[in-house]
Amino acid sequence: MAIDFMCPACRKEYEVSDNLGGKKAQCKECGAIIRIPLPPPPPRRPERTPEVVLDAIPIPPRRPAVPPTRRYPSGWSPQSPYPVRRRSPATLLFLLGTLGVLLGMVGVWAYNDAKDSEPPPLPPAALPPRPVVPEPSRDPVTNEIIPAAIFPARGPGRVIEPGVRVFEVSATGNPLVPTTSMTVWLYLPDRELDLRSLPCVVIAPARSQVVTGMWLGDKDRAEHLPYVRAGYAVLAYSLDGSFEFGPGPKTNPELGTACSKFVASNAGLFNADAAMRWMLRNAPEVDSERIYAAGHNSAGTVALLLAEHNPRIRACAVFAPRSDTTKAFPGDQLTGIKAIAPSSQSIFAEFNPAHHCGLVKCPIYLFQAQDDDVVEYEQSRALAQGLREMAKRVTFDVVESGGHYDGMIQVGIPRAMEFFTKNGSKISGK
Repeated sequence: MAIDFMCPACRKEYEVSDNLGGKKAQCKECGAIIRIPLPPPPPRRPERTPEVVLDAIPIPPRRPAVPPTRRYPSGWSPQSPYPVRRRSPATLLFLLGTLGVLLGMVGVWAYNDAKDSEPPPLPPAALPPRPVVPEPSRDPVTNEIIPAAIFPARGPGRVIEPGVRVFEVSATGNPLVPTTSMTVWLYLPDRELDLRSLPCVVIAPARSQVVTGMWLGDKDRAEHLPYVRAGYAVLAYSLDGSFEFGPGPKTNPELGTACSKFVASNAGLFNADAAMRWMLRNAPEVDSERIYAAGHNSAGTVALLLAEHNPRIRACAVFAPRSDTTKAFPGDQLTGIKAIAPSSQSIFAEFNPAHHCGLVKCPIYLFQAQDDDVVEYEQSRALAQGLREMAKRVTFDVVESGGHYDGMIQVGIPRAMEFFTKNGSKISGK
């Protein structure tokens, strides 16, 4: 018999064996610790009155009572062939009380042992996606439950070039809740696909200045299409707090509002998590065990944060990332930004990848051109050194020329795909 139940936090459905009833388990979807319900008791069978044949039951002759001929000591029985000591009521009560105490101690020990033991793993979820409904999501830093955005189903999509189909959706919900105004683009190869046959690369837009978010635009497709042409799925997502710096002084009053929204989304971590949850429900072609992060410039910062905080990421490729966010602005601009956007302090501290190399959970591919005039080579070299000092797996790939962008498109992305292949992203049929 199996037990069907649902995670109370994320409403994920499970079916387990009845021998796991009453035990604790960890939800594979949201990480919540839940107790598996007990199986229903078996139906009682109606009691049948046995048919008794009176004549078939022999009745032994009744023996006459034999009066005792002598007095026995207290507690001895004359009917037994051997003397049997009879316990007094006080002795029996003492023995029963001692047995009850021992059983209670054993029960407490078993309860503590079960509470401290590792919860049994739950069976894998079914392949077909569930309906898209709002559900709780967890903060990848504090593990607290946060409201999730509501996304529509992916729909039929559209072909943007031969062999590439893109599905574009926008979230809705309470505008005060992070991720409810974000946009997601999902690229899939335009051909018949098997279940879980595709590895996926998740990418944020790269045109922000690390303290704010950014919307998706057509300029971002140049970083997406090379992966799809090679057989990957690509998940691109916008970042809360979109704001584009103009050529003038970077002290626009709108900067404070945009920065606050970006910080409220945990510097884009909530956006990535919401996008991946939507994808795993709507794209059964994507293998949830082969998800990779990539990013250029400020999107490289977000990709490094995913490598630190999101356990879904199997490997990460970053191209000239702003790994130390304090170096994104000259000293006078940094002071001005902190004054007009106090929440930006979190970007320079808690969400600064260079300060938390020890949190990285997956292999890192780091690409840098020595003639980059936007992100200096020394910043990437320091990141590679910090990762190595923390015994993290990092591949530091340096080229002499290519600048800030062309080197990434022409050399960095092809080498990143080779790096992903070494870390399990083999394409079916390739």
